[in-house]
Amino acid sequence: MKEGYQHLSNAYRITNYLLNLPTVNDNSLEQRFRITLKKKQISLSKVLAMIDEEDITREKFHTLSFEIYHADEVGNLLFGAWKRTTKWNGLQGEDTVEKMSRYTGQIKSDLQLAVPFLIEILGEDVKYAVPALYRSKNR
Repeated sequence: MKEGYQHLSNAYRITNYLLNLPTVNDNSLEQRFRITLKKKQISLSKVLAMIDEEDITREKFHTLSFEIYHADEVGNLLFGAWKRTTKWNGLQGEDTVEKMSRYTGQIKSDLQLAVPFLIEILGEDVKYAVPALYRSKNR
């Protein structure tokens, strides 16, 4: 349980870090990416608070888990599009976007490593909260 908490906590820290970076080129893809980051940050914060307080209600945990993984999945798609647009159009901040790419990959890795912890709490219902690509490492 402690290991899963650490992975979720690390994902939360990295998400905060990315949100605190200054706006790079302020296009619509970056704005949408930041909105999904904010949603993920809020849901991670609530999940970590539930675990800290040992007040885990299965239904609420399921909903928050779904929000976290959905926001990450959508955010990764938006980030990829933003990264390509920045590179292809020669927009400012290409180096910053490339640096951010490593962090988004680390978040996904942490969320994949947290899946066994979610399975402990949600059991078979984890398949309704966590997309298959995040669970595939744990099969």
